[in-house]
Amino acid sequence: MHQQVLPDDQILQLEHVGKKIEEHFGCPQDIEWCLADDIFYIVQSRPITTLYPIPAANDSEKHVYISVGHQRMMTDPMKPLGLSLWQLKAAVPMFKAGGRPFVDVIPMLVSMDSREVLLNNMGQHDPLIKDALMTIMERGDFMKPVPNNKKEHSYGKSSKDISSGDIQAQVGNDPVIVSSLIKSS
Repeated sequence: MHQQVLPDDQILQLEHVGKKIEEHFGCPQDIEWCLADDIFYIVQSRPITTLYPIPAANDSEKHVYISVGHQRMMTDPMKPLGLSLWQLKAAVPMFKAGGRPFVDVIPMLVSMDSREVLLNNMGQHDPLIKDALMTIMERGDFMKPVPNNKKEHSYGKSSKDISSGDIQAQVGNDPVIVSSLIKSS
């Protein structure tokens, strides 16, 4: 059975303490705590080291970046030449941070046409990201939807009606292809 462990007031108390600790140290913290006799004790606090840097934005707009490299199981930083080539060949604007390529998916989420494709594709190969994107959309205060009478901005090549299955059909689904690609590289 799934049941909330802490009451709302204690969760809010932890949030307040966490924000004060982050303000004190000036960066996001990995905070360990314990609860005894209804008193929270901070056991340790250290900077979060697992966060990737995000691309710098020169505007005040909200952004939702997805790591392109992680979507392709490339978790190590890329060399500058590789990043430049990815940016040059990408069908959508690609940003970089920490040696990794990112795409801002907000334009895709506000467009009804591309939203469905993006969520369908994420649901097929990364359900956790799809869930995160759904949470962002449900907030209501995060994205400004495109009015129905305005033309939606589309990036690069039209992939409006291309699903993962369509792409797979174009390249084939023959396991022998993988073996030949491995041999040729």
